[in-house]
Amino acid sequence: MTVRSQRFIVWLFALFLVASLLYKGHCLRAKTGPAVAFLSWSTGRVTVRVKGDVPRSGIYRLPDGSTVGTVTNMTIIDPAFLPAPDVNLQTLLKPGMILDVKQKGLKKYVLSISYMKAKERLILGVPLDLGLMEEDDWEALPGIGPTTAKDIVNYRQDNGGFCSIEELKSVKGISEGKVEKIRGFFMSK
Repeated sequence: MTVRSQRFIVWLFALFLVASLLYKGHCLRAKTGPAVAFLSWSTGRVTVRVKGDVPRSGIYRLPDGSTVGTVTNMTIIDPAFLPAPDVNLQTLLKPGMILDVKQKGLKKYVLSISYMKAKERLILGVPLDLGLMEEDDWEALPGIGPTTAKDIVNYRQDNGGFCSIEELKSVKGISEGKVEKIRGFFMSK
């Protein structure tokens, strides 16, 4: 068999492979329906980040109803772990929580809880919470600039928070269209 015929066979094989992929629709599938902010596997799950003095830090996706104690049992090897007095291990996990564990002496740990910023939550597919958003978080959303972000935060401070995403329409610079554009990024209440 000559080099030319070998190349011809390789090209035929490649053509067959591409044709079969196109036939099955893997390459030409048109996107239909509305844009989805979150993947379907995120339903029934809560995503948290564990960091600090733990052997297994990272991002964890756990079933709804999981507690802070669930995460500490998974990530901290030391069975004598005692959290700070103000941390309840029975606290239910909320999407986007950050559990920061710091070792303070032998067999003593301090656990602090904070929340991921909007950019990290968006990347991980974690729904945003209206009550936790700061100016820089609002700016991470499409169509929200620095001035509008500041107006949103000021409105929330003046009016005691948002009951629903619909309330954003009361903020100067937020239209019905803008609310619809960002609605999919927020958790439903």
